Amino acid sequence: MSRIKNVYFPYPIFGQAVSGDSVIISSVTQVLYHDNMLYQFKWTGTSSTAFYIQSSADYNPGTPMTGGAYNAGTWDSIDLDPLPTTSSGSSYSVNIQFLASPWIRAMAITSSGSGVISGFTTGKTVG
Repeated sequence: MSRIKNVYFPYPIFGQAVSGDSVIISSVTQVLYHDNMLYQFKWTGTSSTAFYIQSSADYNPGTPMTGGAYNAGTWDSIDLDPLPTTSSGSSYSVNIQFLASPWIRAMAITSSGSGVISGFTTGKTVG
């Protein structure tokens, strides 16, 4: 007997040019019933950037599927060791396994320089 897997095909979560101090927050991804998620960050140029993955248990987009009214939620950064940072063009991936939170998003904070920052996510269930 085979099971149908839940799969997120790779899709962009953000992508934009940055200069100087900027905070970029991705779209929110619902990860309920997904065991493995991957966030990939790519950047060009000379921006000095730190990347974060944040989770929320109380976020609600307010859609009929999720029930209830819209709630922006409380977002806390997941401990990443090492914290992905950059000062030159490159890429970095974060693999997240068995996250209990139903909602996640990515955040990039630039502190100097300029460049283009993009992010992608994908995921799947194990069983």
